Amino acid sequence: MKKMLLIVISFYYSNTAFSQYVLDDIVNRVNKSQYVFEGEVICTNAYWNARHDYIYTSVTVDIKKTFKGNLQCGTVELILLGGRVGDEFLDISHNLVLSKGQKGIFLCQETRLEVSPIGFCPETNPIPLQVTENEQGFIKFNFDGINPEVIDYWQFRLDSLAQAYDLMELYTQLQYTDCYPPPSPFALPPPIDTIITVTLQNPVISTLNGNKAFEFDISLSDEINDIF
Repeated sequence: MKKMLLIVISFYYSNTAFSQYVLDDIVNRVNKSQYVFEGEVICTNAYWNARHDYIYTSVTVDIKKTFKGNLQCGTVELILLGGRVGDEFLDISHNLVLSKGQKGIFLCQETRLEVSPIGFCPETNPIPLQVTENEQGFIKFNFDGINPEVIDYWQFRLDSLAQAYDLMELYTQLQYTDCYPPPSPFALPPPIDTIITVTLQNPVISTLNGNKAFEFDISLSDEINDIF
């Protein structure tokens, strides 16, 4: 009976979503979103709601960059509609479905959807989110091993991540925060804890015009190598 109920619900949502589905401009979606960030999916788990008549999916995202909102670098939980629990499956037309390893830019709001009482994966940001306008709340990164491709839902395709970052800064009018900045090429090497030995060699005392001079060579060495 549960499986038949889910099939009816899926059919109803599919037809309703299809008849009312309207593509929204990326600028409007960014403005509607409380949070905009780049991330990678690291964990997904579907679960029943408390009444056991609807399925949601908990998705944990590792945050790479933040473009809008007060999210901290770390992880955050997204709640998506639908999913599979055992043999039961709820599929909704035009609904965002994510899998582990997917990367992209997320447009999100704080969620009122029912959160599972089970903590599937640890999140460092305590507030769960949901994507803005379902499938349109995710700008997908595709990697073919050579060049990355940035795909917004039926609206645009970019051939570099830098272009996507520039667009997000333009739309949000904010400078993004990089959670994993590359190391500086001018970074100094870490200090070495070692003992330097100074040795005086070839001492010579000489007299010139009645003045005496003391001459010598210096050699420096650490515990491993001679320095000079």
